[in-house]
Amino acid sequence: MDNTTGNDYLCVLYSANALDIEQIMQQVKTGVGSFTDRLQNAVGPQMADPSIVKYTTNGQIGFRCETADKTVVSIVLKTKHVE
Repeated sequence: MDNTTGNDYLCVLYSANALDIEQIMQQVKTGVGSFTDRLQNAVGPQMADPSIVKYTTNGQIGFRCETADKTVVSIVLKTKHVE
């Protein structure tokens, strides 16, 4: 975190294939819309919609996603940063 108040995001991308993370980060940084909109636009159609991902709800970070055409799952943690 820096000294800027607002929301901070930690994003982990799980992918079946190699990703160009530098390009994704640049597109998220310069894109428009919410963080999740910018992430979806940067990763593209291979990102699984959160509605088809079964996230773990037992106090651990995890997921299950069974789809043939989506190869990337994101876990995004949003925290409010106050001074």
